[in-house]
Amino acid sequence: CGGGLSVLPAIADFSFMVEGASLYVNSPDTICDNCTDTSSAKYQFEEAGTVDFVGSLDEIAASVRKIVSMIPEEYVDCTDDLNRAAEGLEDKISDAALVAAELADNREFVELKAGFAKNMVTGFIKLDGVTVGVIGNREIDGDAYLSACGCDKAADFVDLCDMYEIPILSITNVEAYKACACGERRLPRALAQMTQRFVDAQVPKINLITKAAFGTPYVLMNSKAMGADLVYAFESSKVGAMDAAKAAKLMANDASEIAALEAEYSAKQSSAICAASHGHIDRIVSMADTRKYIIAGFEMFF
Repeated sequence: CGGGLSVLPAIADFSFMVEGASLYVNSPDTICDNCTDTSSAKYQFEEAGTVDFVGSLDEIAASVRKIVSMIPEEYVDCTDDLNRAAEGLEDKISDAALVAAELADNREFVELKAGFAKNMVTGFIKLDGVTVGVIGNREIDGDAYLSACGCDKAADFVDLCDMYEIPILSITNVEAYKACACGERRLPRALAQMTQRFVDAQVPKINLITKAAFGTPYVLMNSKAMGADLVYAFESSKVGAMDAAKAAKLMANDASEIAALEAEYSAKQSSAICAASHGHIDRIVSMADTRKYIIAGFEMFF
């Protein structure tokens, strides 16, 4: 699929690519100093983000069936317990994909563009038989951040959900922006696009804060300020304008004060309870009860 035809996979709602196939605007051998196969499925999946799934022909066929089953043409009977306790979330909160799978009916999560911008998770689950779009953060090497590619990925997915009238669940764990030269060039526009998509989307939006939510990265991840209809948080999560350790370093007159100031700031300004008291969070939920509260929330908007 080359030249102008490469627009077709990019404009499609979902694109699948068989390993060994080629997708390109310009053939790789016509690009000066090109040291990789820019037409390969691996490149398009991991670097370009053009395709949602890559695999063998049989794997692609199975993926197509999964996606078609998620498009909400009709509502299916839920065979999973609506009040089922979510298990082991304390070990999964660093990866929104793991959280989404645990909350989903029959623990099935279909992730889109899994190889591209891995710090941002997008995909579909069903809750009580209804399709829900999931957007969330994934820690990379222990860091929870927003990147330009991740924001582009999220913005496109919000558009897709809004078009199909699919409600959105955001799973938030973010503390900073990715610090790199590329980010300085692209992040402002990418953040603006993601923010605008969240604000414009006319579908129900629920936000779940799982671990940490600090500063403007948190605000832009479908917070109450950006129009989220409901915001839930785990009691153990940290929510605030700034991480307590960084705030203490700014406030301290000398190094001996940092530890005490960090503890004081954390208690007063960085807890989910504090954020809830200011109206930024609607309900503090236990990890085990998360599935039933999110289902109830979406059913309220149904």
